[in-house]
Amino acid sequence: MRIRVGDVIRVPNFPPGWITKRSRDGGFDFVGRLEFERRFGPKGLVVLGEAKLWSPTGRGVPATVLARLAAQLQRGWMGVFVTTGMYEPAAQTEMFEDSYPVVLLNGADLAEQLRSFAAETGTHNLRAAADAIIAANQTFDVSDVRRDPNEVLW
Repeated sequence: MRIRVGDVIRVPNFPPGWITKRSRDGGFDFVGRLEFERRFGPKGLVVLGEAKLWSPTGRGVPATVLARLAAQLQRGWMGVFVTTGMYEPAAQTEMFEDSYPVVLLNGADLAEQLRSFAAETGTHNLRAAADAIIAANQTFDVSDVRRDPNEVLW
């Protein structure tokens, strides 16, 4: 499969939710739903995500920044924090020791995922793969108002 700019990229078990506006986002940048099979109750999990452009050569993301996302999580939700940089060791330790349900993805993780995506789609061109992923964001609504993340389960 070849990808082109404008192609819609579907992530299995993760239907599009919405992206929050820059201000009044409540401490997260996107909302999604992780789907799974269940006999009773909701068949998905609310995923709150935060994305930060962070210098890969500077100081890492501190625990205070991660805590803002963790504070928004309700019972049964999970968080995803994505950065182009890295995390301070103390921030990683705090997330681990406090057992926060937050997945940490750093710049190296993003680069590896981009390389894998490009190879799987036969592109082998990282710029084209990145452009296709960026274009896929158009499948997400951009919310002007504060919405209840539980809406993603409906």
